[in-house]
Amino acid sequence: MEAPLVLAYCGGVFHFLAWASSNRTAVRSAHAFAAGLFVVLGFMTKFVAVAFLPIVLATATVVVPEYRRKFRRDWLLWAGVGAVCLALVAPWFLWAWRQYGNFFWETILREAVYTRFTAYLDPTHVQPWYFYLTTMYSRFSTYGSAVLVGAGLVLLIVQTVRRRWPEGLVILLWCGVPLLLISMGTSKLYHYVYPFLPAFALAAGYAAGLASMLAAAPFSRIVQSLQEHAGARWPRAVATVRRPAVQGLLLAVAATAVGIAIITLARGPIRITIGTNDVFKSSGVFRPLLIAVVFGLAAGAGRMGTKVIVAVLVMSALPLPAYRQSLGRLDAAKHPMRTARDCIAHVQAQTAGLPRGLYVDVPAPALPYPHYYYFRTIRPWTRSESPSPAQLERYIDDPAEQRPILVWEPTYQRFQREAEAAGTPASRQTTSTPMVVFTDIIDNVLLLLPGPYGVCSSESRLRQG
Repeated sequence: MEAPLVLAYCGGVFHFLAWASSNRTAVRSAHAFAAGLFVVLGFMTKFVAVAFLPIVLATATVVVPEYRRKFRRDWLLWAGVGAVCLALVAPWFLWAWRQYGNFFWETILREAVYTRFTAYLDPTHVQPWYFYLTTMYSRFSTYGSAVLVGAGLVLLIVQTVRRRWPEGLVILLWCGVPLLLISMGTSKLYHYVYPFLPAFALAAGYAAGLASMLAAAPFSRIVQSLQEHAGARWPRAVATVRRPAVQGLLLAVAATAVGIAIITLARGPIRITIGTNDVFKSSGVFRPLLIAVVFGLAAGAGRMGTKVIVAVLVMSALPLPAYRQSLGRLDAAKHPMRTARDCIAHVQAQTAGLPRGLYVDVPAPALPYPHYYYFRTIRPWTRSESPSPAQLERYIDDPAEQRPILVWEPTYQRFQREAEAAGTPASRQTTSTPMVVFTDIIDNVLLLLPGPYGVCSSESRLRQG
């Protein structure tokens, strides 16, 4: 759900800014309706999680005089956008209300919104007010972008105040307003900030863009000064290296060094071996750039060479290794819940007389939505009213009752301790029950797979692989 929600925020902000910058009625109308449709996308994907988008845009409209004037001009257009959005989202909610009654509103409003904001559904989600700030800093630092993001935010604030820059203010509101509001709540999960991270990325990109534009001029003046000094002190040597053949050779070496630096940034360290011997290796950009500067300076490639060197230096400050890691994982996607569900369904379909369904021993408010979504088709569900370690013994050890089990990890650990204290027979093997641990989701829920379901466990799949 997070991907279309992030898209909704990006698209909504983009089309709002495009509406504000256009003077053509048809273009403004198209962008206004596009912004509304992105709100619909976010609303139908994750309900009120998209609410911060209109809050940010409305705040910008109120604060910026230019936006207020344009909104007064186009208020009928925005009223039409609101009507279209309401017409698109209302039918599903009316159907759900008719289908489930007040339980529908209690679930999506009272539990999913009010309770999460004022208390918690899962006690492990309760975090201090600074949780998002510290976690964001930790994640940015891990991928090497914390300094760039911080510098970008400072530059964005300074430029927005100095230039009275409306677009910069929208980006800052996108960064700050939602983060402030969700930090006031009690339940906090890092994926709640995903829709606001693009604003921080734009700030980082702004810093990189300014560096590319502004650093070239002083660097070019330094290079020109060095060339003039060399020409005055060693005129014969300069005249020799400026001959076409020598100059071409020097430029070729400089261009090769720049290419090596770019390849190192894009693909990582370069290593060329013959047999067991390394004939060439480059693990960074400093040495190739130093060679490029020296040879380019000698060849007289001042202005163009300066632009290239500055561009590569700016690229070296970007978190390109993190992009390489992400791209490298695109073809290695894992879907542990979907895989386990399909395997369980196959085992139940192929094994006659096997008990059907799923035993769930997870406190009702703490059952994460992904688990319900993926395992809802494994029916019937047998649910424990409260954590019951004693019941686990029945569904793990009794061949007539064995079935997959979604269990809260603290309950399973208590079951293990009680079994060990009671001198459980070795044949029970409670400590080695096959399972799937969903390591990418911090939810404290395990999937136990006793008996014939053991073929669906992580260990079994590793052996098969």
